[in-house]
Amino acid sequence: MTSQERNFLRKRAHNLEPMVRVGKDGVTDSVIDSIKQYIDKNELMKVKLLQNSLEDATRELGTEIEKKSGAVYVGSVGKIMIFFKENRNNNKLGPITREFMEFKKSKRDKNV
Repeated sequence: MTSQERNFLRKRAHNLEPMVRVGKDGVTDSVIDSIKQYIDKNELMKVKLLQNSLEDATRELGTEIEKKSGAVYVGSVGKIMIFFKENRNNNKLGPITREFMEFKKSKRDKNV
């Protein structure tokens, strides 16, 4: 994913509230299950690391969650991590996936 694509998704996530919170137990199987359930329906989400969490919002943690959940780690701001997963149910694109594909296409067309 390019930096422009990451920036596009960060902007789309700006007004979202974190839907999953990671506490002192860290990234457990139940946290991963919650992420999977939410991201499958909503495409874009924020995960918040609480103050009592022993985890830090690092690239390594983002990659770990990415591998376990099937979502793409977009980036982090402070203790908030952003994840994206394309939604292609029954050959229909979800609204954010559609906007993201149009954004990628417009960038490709400009570079040609």
